Amino acid sequence: QQLCHNSSALVVKNSVLGMGFRNPAMELWLPMSMVALPSLMLATTTIIATITTTAAAVEAIPVCSYGNCSGQHGLPACSKDGRSTLERWREDFSTGDRLSFVVRYTCADIATCNDNSLFGRMAANLRCLVKGPSGRGSIEMTGYTDSDFFRSKIEVHTKRPCAFYMIPGLQSGKGLSVPDAAAATNASQVEDEDAENSTCSNADQLLEFYTGSVDPDRQIDPGCPYMPLPEGEDIVRKPVSSWPEGKKWSWNYQFSYLGPVYDVTYVNGEYPGASQYDASEELEEYLINFGAASTEVASGCEEDETLSWGNSDASGAFYDGGVHIRSTRGSYLTRRMYQFKNDVQRDAAMAAALADPTGMTNPGLMYAHLVAGMSGCDVEMVFEVKPKLGGGLETHFSFPLFAYTSERQTQLRESSVVWISGTADSAYGEALHFGVTQRALQHAQNLPCAS
Repeated sequence: QQLCHNSSALVVKNSVLGMGFRNPAMELWLPMSMVALPSLMLATTTIIATITTTAAAVEAIPVCSYGNCSGQHGLPACSKDGRSTLERWREDFSTGDRLSFVVRYTCADIATCNDNSLFGRMAANLRCLVKGPSGRGSIEMTGYTDSDFFRSKIEVHTKRPCAFYMIPGLQSGKGLSVPDAAAATNASQVEDEDAENSTCSNADQLLEFYTGSVDPDRQIDPGCPYMPLPEGEDIVRKPVSSWPEGKKWSWNYQFSYLGPVYDVTYVNGEYPGASQYDASEELEEYLINFGAASTEVASGCEEDETLSWGNSDASGAFYDGGVHIRSTRGSYLTRRMYQFKNDVQRDAAMAAALADPTGMTNPGLMYAHLVAGMSGCDVEMVFEVKPKLGGGLETHFSFPLFAYTSERQTQLRESSVVWISGTADSAYGEALHFGVTQRALQHAQNLPCAS
């Protein structure tokens, strides 16, 4: 677990999940260094894939198994105690606390679902909202990230807080999301030094845009605008063939600052992202277990009213105290995401996990590594890969570079560098490093350029 904090790594361990047993002779390390936007995402992420080699103990009972989230062990309706989700946000969260809101999408017929946010038969979006500096008693929000489970991927987005529509009435507190003039001026001066070679969005133009009038035809949500995508460039994600004519396709507009994408594309002869695994995929949600010695409490409630207007099959849950989501696709791949209300609860959950020799208290958490988000909206991710029956493992892991347009995606590729360090007979063998420039990343997101 002592991993270099300056690199990103896929680590495959021959271990019993949760026990922390480690046999160095059986480890395969594939580190990949990465540069990211400091203001949006830490430049350090580590994904750990753990090989489970023994029969697993029974996990905690999920509060939601997709398709059955309101049964005997499900969550109560948020309105059951007479309090709205807006009141919960106002009264139960202090400065810096994070709300975890899970949005679930299913479609009986994918071809006719016509949901901007649907990427497969089942998808789960873990949306994090951070309470602003006014703290308890206010509805202020200061950070919003969206971590998406779909097919074999986990995709992370950073968004403007004004885009968080899951709580009715919250938009009246949508401040704190406009860049200040001093920051814009400083960034503009940096860019002007290289104006001849620069095609990036200028920071003072950003400030003018966010404080000026908005052209609704160039926005997916005029109430929460982003700098428009450049005209004439080729959009990467095209609308599906069944998309209704005249209805806006979200990927024609910027609606996020795209973060990293992680994808296990192949395991032991299976392609987990293939549609043949859609129907058998398991998606479950669990409350965080803080252990018997802790006074921390996790709770959740179902909130569907604001979601069903776009997709009648959509549902959601408001989690106070974090959440653990598990997805299993095919015979070999399981993914987990953890999110916590604050660092105190994260430490309590980790202590409870480490104290359980069976590994079934917050399973995989001791192997997870942080993907840091704006204002503390972090997620901790684990990819678990099983060996074949009788032994053997072959897996492909990808870290795609993504931008809204093909032209900007090309710029990301052209800025990339690759190098190898270490030797075959060193402790961890050879390490393959991959990086792209911060300037190209910011350009891809319509942000001011780095120097």
